[in-house]
Parts: sequence; C-alpha cells; structure tokens
Amino acid sequence: MFFYFSVCFLSEVKLYFLNVIIRDLYNNSISSIQDQALAGMKFLLTLQLFNNKLTSIPYKALEQCLLLTKLNLKYNSITSIDSSKLDLHKLTVLELGFNKIASVGNMAFDNIPNVLMIDLTHNKIKTITQRMFSKIKKLKSLSLSNNKITYIPNGCFMGFNSLTNLDLSNNQITMINQQSLGSLPSLTQLSLGSNLISYIADSSFSSMPKLMDLSLNHNRIQMISKNLLYNLKSLRYIIFQSNCIQKIADNAFNQTPALQILLLDNNRLTVIGDKTFSGLGNVTFINLRNNYLGCISTKAFTMATKLKALNSNYSKACCNIPAQVACNPRAPGNCTGISPTTCANFNVNPPPTSMTCNAKPATPPSTVIIATSTDGATPTFAWANQLLIFVAASLNILLYCTS
Repeated sequence: MFFYFSVCFLSEVKLYFLNVIIRDLYNNSISSIQDQALAGMKFLLTLQLFNNKLTSIPYKALEQCLLLTKLNLKYNSITSIDSSKLDLHKLTVLELGFNKIASVGNMAFDNIPNVLMIDLTHNKIKTITQRMFSKIKKLKSLSLSNNKITYIPNGCFMGFNSLTNLDLSNNQITMINQQSLGSLPSLTQLSLGSNLISYIADSSFSSMPKLMDLSLNHNRIQMISKNLLYNLKSLRYIIFQSNCIQKIADNAFNQTPALQILLLDNNRLTVIGDKTFSGLGNVTFINLRNNYLGCISTKAFTMATKLKALNSNYSKACCNIPAQVACNPRAPGNCTGISPTTCANFNVNPPPTSMTCNAKPATPPSTVIIATSTDGATPTFAWANQLLIFVAASLNILLYCTS
C-alpha cells in the first residue's frame, strides 16, 4: 500500500495508516508530527519528509517505525540532533542536508548502528568529535560539506573500516594532522576542497591504500612536499587547483604510480624541474594553466610516457612535448632556438603579492605522532576552440579546462 501527499500542503501529521511500505510527505508545510502519528506502521521502510517546515526531528513518532531503512529530512529547518534519541536500528540511509543544524550530540548516532550513509551537507555544524561517530562502524558514505567545521580532531574517524566516501569540502578547516583522518582502509574518495587548509602533515593520507580521488582544490597549500602523498598507490585523480603552491619537491609523485589526472592550474608555480613529475608513468592529463611559469625542464615529462594532453599558458610549455600529445599552446615559433635546460640555475621572478597566499599559514602541532600503515581505462581527449574536453573513463569524470 502506498500513500503520496507531496502536493497536499499538510501542516500537521495526525493520520494513522497500517501496512504502508513507502510514505511520501515531501513538499508540504509540515511543521510538527504528533507522537502517535506513525503508530502501527510496522512495515514502513522509507519515509520522505524533505522540503517541509520541521524544526526538530520527530523522535517519538519515529520510534513506531521499527523497520525503517531510509529517512529523508532534507530541506527543513531542523536545528539539532540530540544524543541517543534517534533510535532506528534498521536505518541505513539518513538524509539531513540543507537544514539549520548547529548542534550534534556526542551520542547522536549511537542507536542507528547499521547506517550506511549520512548526509549532513549545508548545515551550520562547527564541531565534530570522535565520540560522535564511534558507534556507526558500518558507515560507507559521510558528507559534511558546506558547514562551518574548523578542525578535525585526531582519531575522529577511527575504526571506519567500511567508509568509501568522505566529503569535508566547503568548510573552514585550516590544517590536516597525521592523525586527523587516521586509518581509512576502504576509502576511495576524499573531498577537502574549498577550505582554508595551509598545512598538511606528511603522510596524512598514507593509511588510505584504496584512495582513488583526492580533492584539495581552493585551499591555501603552498608546497607539495616529498611525502605529502606517501603510499597512495591507488590514487588516480588529484585536484590541487586554485591553491598557493609555489614549489613541488623532487619525486613528490613517486608514491602515486597509478595517477592519471593531475590538476595544478591556478597556482603560483614558477619552475618545473627534472624530477617534478618523476614517477608519473601513467599520467594522461596535466593542467598547469594560470601559473607563473618561467622555465620547464627539457626532461620534465620524460617519464610521462602515457601523457595524452597538457594544458598551460606558458609559451614554451609544448616545446619538448611529442606531437601526438594534445598540448596547449602548441606554437612552433615559441620554440625557435630553445636550448636544453634543467632549470636548476633559473633566476625565479616571484609571483605577485597575494593577500590570500601571504596570509599567515596554520600553525603545525608542536608534537607530531607518526602514523604507520600498511587499471582503469585510459581517458580520451579532444581539442575544440581552445577548450580541452576529456573524459576520465575510469573515474566517470567530465572536466572542462578553458583557456
């Protein structure tokens, strides 16, 4: 039996129905749900309450739904998640995005031990704790993007052995310590873009052996150190776009042998040396556009034997790139009289002053605990009106790099 109330403009739920499997109450003006409103709905599996006017989670009413597996409360005005009150042992999907949640109790998720996905995007959460997530070890996907989180406590995600997707983008995080993320053995996607990150401890991602996609775009990172990407043997796709990166240490990518897509556009790089891209034997696309490049070593791309496309606005970027590689700008006249160079003694003109990049970086912790740890299809490329369009088939990603 199915009931749909999506266009009924209800303001209060008082109805009683038995043997309902899916109940849709979305797109109404519901502001409250009486304690017994869902009484007797022992077969209810999915409850859709998104886009209403609820200001709190109807804990008492939900206690009647012993078999509930999916609960959608997105687009309401909920302000908090209280400790231990959400008691739904069969729940696997909890959607609370686009609310006004500022307070999350330390034991908020203790009684939903089988949850696989939690969406808390677009709220007002400032603080997360290790205790908050300690009882939901089966979790596979956690999204905390677009909140106001400033700090990730050490061990916050400890024991999340099944987690595959973690989204912390669009927050106010300033640093990543070695123990901030800890060991996440099943993680394949990590999003930290659009934060204020200026410090990442070496080996911070080393206990994520299955990590394939790493997004660090739109932060304040100034350097890619030699061990920043340590032990990321499965990494396919990394975004460093729109940071403050001025230097990439030699051999910084030696620990990412599977990397295919590397986005470094909109940074402050001035030199690409012999060993800047050492170890990138499987890379197919590199974007260097909108940097301050003055020299690229003749041997910079020697090891990138599978390179299919290079995007830059440095006039000599393509001088030593094979003809079969889609390279921008490809202008033979720019390479006339060019001599082999390693850029070792290149006199660097510093990039212009930037208020964002010259801001005081986050202060690293005084004591650092060292963390120990234990082929997709090739993308295709095409140029069209200086618009590089490429499909990363193995990652199901379509990216546009404009000139």
